[in-house]
Amino acid sequence: MGFLFLLSLFLMLLMAINYQSNLIYALTFWLGTLFVVAIHVTHANLSGLEVTALRAEPCFAGELAVFQIRLVSGGRSRQGIRLGWSEKRSPETAQNPERRDAYVDIAANDAAEIALHYPALRRGWCYPDRLRIEATFPLGLLRCWSFIMLDQRVLVWPAPVSISTLLPVADASDQRSRVALIAEERDLAGHRHYRIGDPASAIDWRSLARGQPLSVEQYFTPTASPRWLDWDAIPSADPERKLSELCGLALQAAKDRSAFGLKLPGHVLEVGLGQEQLEQVLTLLALFRLADRAPIL
Repeated sequence: MGFLFLLSLFLMLLMAINYQSNLIYALTFWLGTLFVVAIHVTHANLSGLEVTALRAEPCFAGELAVFQIRLVSGGRSRQGIRLGWSEKRSPETAQNPERRDAYVDIAANDAAEIALHYPALRRGWCYPDRLRIEATFPLGLLRCWSFIMLDQRVLVWPAPVSISTLLPVADASDQRSRVALIAEERDLAGHRHYRIGDPASAIDWRSLARGQPLSVEQYFTPTASPRWLDWDAIPSADPERKLSELCGLALQAAKDRSAFGLKLPGHVLEVGLGQEQLEQVLTLLALFRLADRAPIL
């Protein structure tokens, strides 16, 4: 657009010279002055903008990782700021540019948080490309841009695959006691009215302090026998397929609220329960290195 604008000014100047029209002269030089002023305004729209990388949540392979970027405007307002990655890494993002780039306006002395999507193609640590920040404000004739390499990464878990493999039951010698598991990881299921004989430790004292009726907290407890997610018990020959199947089994075990542990070549994670146990298992699967068959954390 800027080059077309300059070409138009050149043609207008030729017309002014040919017809000796002061009005065309005035319009041509006024538009030229406006173009020069727009150079400084477009640059000032990005100059001094503060960019900070925030934490990115883990995702599964094949999904779009979400990176949070924080922008601080400083003493002036920012208009039409466009953020995206410097390269198109997959056909999915190439066909859907609206999922790659984001636009934002920021008032003076204000901040904004932007979510940018990036294709996570493989398990492990995913490092995005350079961040591209650009703006064409105010006239759209000029583009001011900059590339930033932010210190950010996201953990990519293996893509889960569902299988019907029967996992081996954890022996008492290989796990902590079931009573300890239940006491360590308890998920709140709800409340019910107090009944005579209920233990005092189960009473919801905080709701009673707020003037609500006396109630008792109820928790989910595991019902299935603890199981081992064993590398050697998976029949698949492809190592990456094994990791995906183990990931699917871990998600299913967590959904069923059953205790489970993980056995990988070179590493054993004790039987546990709950969301923290699931995240530890998924992290080990994501960072499992096939070269020396040992996980790298």
